[in-house]
Amino acid sequence: MIMDHPSALKATGNRIRADTPIKPMQDLPITPLLPELRHALADAGQAILVAPPGSGKTTLVPLALLDEPWLQGRKIIMLEPRRLATRAAARRMAALLSERCGERVG
Repeated sequence: MIMDHPSALKATGNRIRADTPIKPMQDLPITPLLPELRHALADAGQAILVAPPGSGKTTLVPLALLDEPWLQGRKIIMLEPRRLATRAAARRMAALLSERCGERVG
């Protein structure tokens, strides 16, 4: 699954940040950790994120990182073990951005 930086593809202003409430996901366990994750990625360029299934690792974290300065002009590439999971995650993230798969997420 590949996610393009928002400024590269769409100028509608649909940008997701951790401090912007995402209606269906605002109560996910990963939400309070997003600022710390951003900081770790900005400083060290890497982080290990361990959280239980359903916590928002696949669908919330990539969307929250789209506007990070270190990502400008780059893409987030996610690896998922199963094709079905990949497609479901892509559809969910595109829906959260009010887009179709293939725009920023696909």
